Amino acid sequence: MTREEQIDDAIKQTKAIFAIEGMYVTEEEEELLRRESKGEITTEEYNRLSVKAAYDEFYGSMNKRKGVKNEQ
Repeated sequence: MTREEQIDDAIKQTKAIFAIEGMYVTEEEEELLRRESKGEITTEEYNRLSVKAAYDEFYGSMNKRKGVKNEQ
């Protein structure tokens, strides 16, 4: 099994476990997992980017519901 296949399997398992708990992995989170697994980014960078993505997703969806424009 190639490294890429191992990463794919690990992500599939993670997504399945999350689904059981009623959670999901976004495409952005999946890409970050791949990059960290391949050593393209450090674990510290992964953590920082993941928190930012979650924050942006949460507050972005909250603002959409309220009709607030995202000003970045």
